[in-house]
Amino acid sequence: MPHVALVIALLLAPASPLKKTPTKAQQDDRLRPLDGSCFAFARAGEFWGYEWCHRRWVKQFQAAWAVPPGERRQETTVGTFSPALTARLRGNVTEHAFPDGERCGRRGTKRRATVRLRCCSERRGEGSSGRNVYISDVNEPATCAYVVEVCARLACETPQERRNFGGGDSVGRGPMSLELRQSYKQRAKALFERGYDAYVRHAEPEGELRPRSCTGGVFDLVKLPLVTLVDSLDALAIMGNSTEFQSATQRIWHGFPDKFNFDVNVSVFETTIRVLGGLLSGHLLAVDASLNLTTAYDGELLALALDLGERLAPAFETPTSIPYGTVNLRYGIPRGETPVASLAGAGSLSIEFGVLSALTGDGSFASKASGAARALYDRRSPQNLFGKHINVRSGKWVESLSGVGSNSDSFYEYLLKSYVLFQDHDSYRMFEAAYSAIDATTRQGDWFADVEICVEINQCVG
Repeated sequence: MPHVALVIALLLAPASPLKKTPTKAQQDDRLRPLDGSCFAFARAGEFWGYEWCHRRWVKQFQAAWAVPPGERRQETTVGTFSPALTARLRGNVTEHAFPDGERCGRRGTKRRATVRLRCCSERRGEGSSGRNVYISDVNEPATCAYVVEVCARLACETPQERRNFGGGDSVGRGPMSLELRQSYKQRAKALFERGYDAYVRHAEPEGELRPRSCTGGVFDLVKLPLVTLVDSLDALAIMGNSTEFQSATQRIWHGFPDKFNFDVNVSVFETTIRVLGGLLSGHLLAVDASLNLTTAYDGELLALALDLGERLAPAFETPTSIPYGTVNLRYGIPRGETPVASLAGAGSLSIEFGVLSALTGDGSFASKASGAARALYDRRSPQNLFGKHINVRSGKWVESLSGVGSNSDSFYEYLLKSYVLFQDHDSYRMFEAAYSAIDATTRQGDWFADVEICVEINQCVG
């Protein structure tokens, strides 16, 4: 009777819980935080890219490199979301149907797309607002019929699946836990201290630490000593290291006995954001009694900042008020200096120069920097776009591509920050016009491409 006993035992044993397949309503509810979010997908070198907006549409757009100068980017609607045609769940995959796209081919077949959202075993990227979602692939198995593969952490059913995907349980569902915040805070502090201590031990008073040889070296764009130390003052304060902040302040003061009387050519932009900005922020932190960072400070950092600002000022002596990109700290504009300056380099000086004016009472610094930003704005294209490089003497654009990447990015940033910091409404008006133009002409899904600023290059470039 052993078999009978076994059968009875199995019948009496508690049933093992079976994994319930969630209903479509439950799965859709999990994905609700993605409503209104859009994500882009493009492979390097391919003519078309794709944009998927959750429960809205799938579009196909022309890659930036494929857009001829002066022409608008091609964009095609592949399909619009249809709740009625959306397929039921298949395991851990949610399929959404996007029919009724624009017609394609000789037969005029309507384009359509299927978006498959699933919990991926390996996280490869993050979507907007930290929701951990990305398009992993787009293919066309049949003519004019597309399949968009989406990896979304919100599609994961179990805690283990979410851990495998990565990102933490709070992603897309509220603030980070206090325990996790403290953990990340300690990790960030340890990383800073490791790099800072290595610089002090192996490179000071050189400008920077060479990580491979662990020796000191010159920061090529700012050929000055102690650049890293100056640039680290605010981080020391944020980390709460008052002892080292006070020591670093004194070492900086004694490290420049003749202030900035150096016969060296330096980048106006890099010297402004790293050295002038570091000195000014260090001064503001040092005089804030509530932080209790130093007991022996007498304005030394501000004195250095004023000297440096005066030595950078000759860069603005141009017919357009747009500054040269390089200046010699002892002699002014170097002989043979190129008149070509970048949009970011010439137009991202207003914060530091504005603060210097506010602290010293000398308004000329703020006037020079804001005047440069205004001069650049006045040379925008009819579409409110800006090139990436300009001739500071003629005021003509030398590079006619416009975008938010390198050589441009901080120009837009500083317009908005000037409004926030100084309540400069003129800066906000310029930012609003520039940002609206960038958003309307260069956005490709979640990405921003470069576009030409005018149809006829000779009209605005020379």
